[in-house]
Amino acid sequence: MSGAKKIGVYNEWGKLKEIVVGIVPDRIIVPSPSYSVMNYLSPNLIEMLRINQGKDGWEIMPDEVAATKQQIDGLASLYEAHGVKVHRPRPWTEVEEEYLASIQSGGWPLYNSSFSRVLENIGGALYR
Repeated sequence: MSGAKKIGVYNEWGKLKEIVVGIVPDRIIVPSPSYSVMNYLSPNLIEMLRINQGKDGWEIMPDEVAATKQQIDGLASLYEAHGVKVHRPRPWTEVEEEYLASIQSGGWPLYNSSFSRVLENIGGALYR
C-alpha cells in the first residue's frame, strides 16, 4: 500500500507528534444492557440503561454529556496548544449506526464486539 501513512510507537519517551481524540456525537442512543456490561457496571447504571434504552443520552443526561464533550474537546485543544497534531473522527452516519447495532445487539456502540473489523474496514480511509 504505497503512499499510506505509517503509524507507530517506537518508544515510550519520545515526543508525541499526532494523536486521535474522540468526539461526543450529536446523538447518543442509550443501549439496552447486555450480559457483557453487567459484569462491570453498577446496579444503578444497569437500571438506568434498562429504563432509558433507545433514548438519546443528550435528553436524559444533558449536563453529564455536555461536561464530557467539554472535557474531550478541551483535551484536544490542550494537545494542539502543545504542538501535537490532533485527528478527530467524524460522526457515524445513520447507515453506520444501523450496521453497528445489527452486529452487536445489546452492546455499546462505542465499544462494539467487532471493533477491530470496523477499524479494518475504515482504517485505510482515516489517513488518506
